[in-house]
Amino acid sequence: MSQIKTLFFCLLLTPSVFAHLYSDVDASLGFTSINVTAGNTFEAKLEEAIFEFNYNLNYAGPNIAFNINFAEVVKDGFTNISYTRMGLGARWYFFGFNGQKLIIDNQTSGLILRPTPYIGSGVGMSNFSITEGGPGDFNASNLDLTIYAGLEVPLTSTFLLMLQAQGLTNITSSEEEGRNISYLGFSFHAGIKVSSF
Repeated sequence: MSQIKTLFFCLLLTPSVFAHLYSDVDASLGFTSINVTAGNTFEAKLEEAIFEFNYNLNYAGPNIAFNINFAEVVKDGFTNISYTRMGLGARWYFFGFNGQKLIIDNQTSGLILRPTPYIGSGVGMSNFSITEGGPGDFNASNLDLTIYAGLEVPLTSTFLLMLQAQGLTNITSSEEEGRNISYLGFSFHAGIKVSSF
């Protein structure tokens, strides 16, 4: 029991434990292309604008950012919002974070700003709701996997330009009519990251 209390004290009450954690947000707009098949009869192709938002928790030690992700098709040719996604993921920055503070000689404080590439992956829950007014309409929830690579370019000390390419595929699916649903797609994004508040 004393070990649990000690661990609780170290994790929640000691400020130095969180010295290397900080957060930021980013939002981007892009183009997505997703091919959806359901059973032997239904095929659809989404080629539309997509909006994506990320809340990132940055861990400066290994240069990894853990994120909560939300994505949604902005405009589509179907009557419902055809694609939404909520997920969890992680990014690894090759050369460290942009906007990271650096202390030199225990006195001088600096800020690291440079183009920084990253790679990442995430899992999430997505929903397809495709209604064309015919017998092939369906609503399906799926677990999916994303793999992406990107680049952050500093605009100011606070705002960064983000460019990202992303691949998407489903892991599992569940659908109300029991049809086997699969999809595969890609997207390209450009957006802004706010590196400090």
